[in-house]
Parts: sequence; C-alpha cells; structure tokens
Amino acid sequence: MNPKVLFWVPAVLRLGLVFAAAGVVWWMAGVVDALAFALAAVVIALFVQLRYLHELGEWLNDPHSSRLPDGWGAWTDVFARLYRLRREDERHQAEMAEWLARFRQAMQLLPEGVAIMDDVLFLEWCNEAAERHLGLTMARDKGLRVTNLVRHPEFIDYVILGRYEQPLTLSFRGRKLECRIIPFENRRQILVTHDATDTERIEAMRRDFIANASHELRTPLTVIVGFLEIAMSDPGLDVATRT
Repeated sequence: MNPKVLFWVPAVLRLGLVFAAAGVVWWMAGVVDALAFALAAVVIALFVQLRYLHELGEWLNDPHSSRLPDGWGAWTDVFARLYRLRREDERHQAEMAEWLARFRQAMQLLPEGVAIMDDVLFLEWCNEAAERHLGLTMARDKGLRVTNLVRHPEFIDYVILGRYEQPLTLSFRGRKLECRIIPFENRRQILVTHDATDTERIEAMRRDFIANASHELRTPLTVIVGFLEIAMSDPGLDVATRT
C-alpha cells in the first residue's frame, strides 16, 4: 500500500475521533470542558511524539546495538522502515566484508607484490609478496609513508615524480625488482612489484651459454681454416688437390 495512505488515513481517523469525543463533551458538559478535553488530547499527543523522537534519537546514537522501539500510530511505519533499512545495511556490510576477505585471500596468492596507498603515499594494505619484496610488515607499517619505508633513491624519485608510464627496475634487498604504480579511484594508488631475480639469472645464463658456445665453435673453425691455408700454400700439392 502507498506509504502516504498508511500515514494519513490513521492520522485523520485519530483526529476525527478526538473531534468527535470533544463534541460529545461539549454536548454533555459545555464548551469549556470540551476545550479542556481537546487541550489535554493535544498535550498527550505532543508528549507521545516527543517520547518517540527521544527514542529515535537514542537509537540513532547507536543503531547497531540498541533495539528499535515498537512505536504507535504513524511511528509504527517509521520504525518498521528503519528496521528494514538496518537489516538491509547489515546484509550489505556482511556481503562487503565477505568480498573483502576473498579479495585479500586472492591477493595473498599472487606471486606479485601488491600494496595499496592513499593519495599521499601512506600504506593502507599490502600482501605477503610485497612484504617480502620491500621489507614491509603490514601490522607495523600500516599508515606510514611508503617512501619512508622503502629507502631507495631510485624508488623515491619514481614515486614522487609520478612518471608511471614505464616500470622501474631496481636492485633492492638482494632482489631484482620491477615496480609499477597504477593510480585508481581519485585518492588511491596501487604499487605492484615483480621479482625478476630468476629472470635476470636465466638471462645471464643464456648470455654465458651463447658466449661459450660461440667460442667453442669458433676454435675448431679457426684450426680448420688455418690448415686449409697451409695446405693451399704447399707447393708439393698438385692443382687438383688444392682445389
């Protein structure tokens, strides 16, 4: 049913009953008693409204721990709506908490480090990989400025200058790290770190292998070429053998 109907119909009926009762008093006892009765009814109604306003204020001070009053008249519908809104809010908060827990669990499984910072680079959250890469401790460093936690000149310049188009590669705490900052929302940034130590080591092994292989191949080829040059210059060999 329309909320306006639920509010106004009972209110008009109650007001009509008051006027009807005042009319009966007027007919039986006179106009003075009727006015006194009407005034008393108004005072009682005002007291009831003030009482429910007070209870509403008490509930608004602590909506999650205190119980909503039952109400009377139009207040019944008001408190019923507030109760539904509170239940809906609690459900949304539970869903958000569950989603946040899943998000953090998923972030912990990533091999890349992920750190969330606000607009002035204060650490809000990081996963375990970021703790390993950057030497952070979430319980200790939350709320501290990242540039004060990662004391590396190249990293500090990269963060402060704000040139995030290309990732930063640096050696830190015995690791080769690739760092990238991704702005998101209006007041937050994500720092992503990738441990490229193994990649760098594999690349160095590849370069060494190619250099060694080239040397090993070049040595017998040099010997063969030298032998052929000597053979071709030997006057004892006939022309057919030389060619």
